[in-house]
Amino acid sequence: METSITKGFKAGLFFDLGAIFADIIFILIAYFSTSKLLDRVKDDPGLLIFGELC
Repeated sequence: METSITKGFKAGLFFDLGAIFADIIFILIAYFSTSKLLDRVKDDPGLLIFGELC
């Protein structure tokens, strides 16, 4: 809101769109990283046991 008040509606809108885009990118990176990790745990049960001990 501060950006839109001081610099105008258009600047505030682009600022918000940039924040939303960054959030989407972060969520996608976290999702694909987690899915790869889960695939590795399925293939190697030793990692699952090690995770339970920690």
